[in-house]
Parts: sequence; structure tokens; C-alpha cells
Amino acid sequence: MRHEIILQDPAAGIRFFHSHSSGNSVTPHWHHSLEILYLHSGSLRVDYPDHSETVQAAIGSVPLAMGLSCGNIVLSVAVLAIIITAPLGAFGIDFSYKRLLEKEK
Repeated sequence: MRHEIILQDPAAGIRFFHSHSSGNSVTPHWHHSLEILYLHSGSLRVDYPDHSETVQAAIGSVPLAMGLSCGNIVLSVAVLAIIITAPLGAFGIDFSYKRLLEKEK
């Protein structure tokens, strides 16, 4: 397994990577930074040494695309949930990482 060195903009303190891939795989790797995956559509299998997890893209827009009368409500609730929970999650990570993680020496 290779060590992935993440270079980030010191002013921003974060690195964004955008990828369009279909059916491709990423070589197993590790790094010291937090990795947050955003999946627009489809699913993604994440392999760990002892198990695998499948991440499914949000499906809030499906009822609207199917022409169902509840489509606008379902999509609105899904977007609202993301707008509320994403900043809370970011705050939680920022607030807790120093307490939960140790820096390697």
C-alpha cells in the first residue's frame, strides 16, 4: 500500500480534487489527512484491510426525475438536509480532531 502525500494550499487548509471516473479503481493508499468523498451518482466501493463498504449517492432527485408529484418536496428536503448537516459535520470535525487524533512523531 502506498503513502499518498497530500499537498494543500496553506492559506486554505484544504485540498479539493474533482474526478469523473466510471468503473475505475484507485490504488490502495493511506495518508495523514481526512478524506471526505462526495458522490454525485452511482455507488462507490471503499475497501479496508478487513472489510469493504459501499457508498451510495444521494437519491433525493429520483422522484422528481420520475415525474412523481412529491418530487419537489423530496428534493427540497434532501437539499435542506445537506445544507444543515454539512456545516454541522464540518464544525464537528474542526472542533474534535485535535482531541481525537494524535500527530505521529
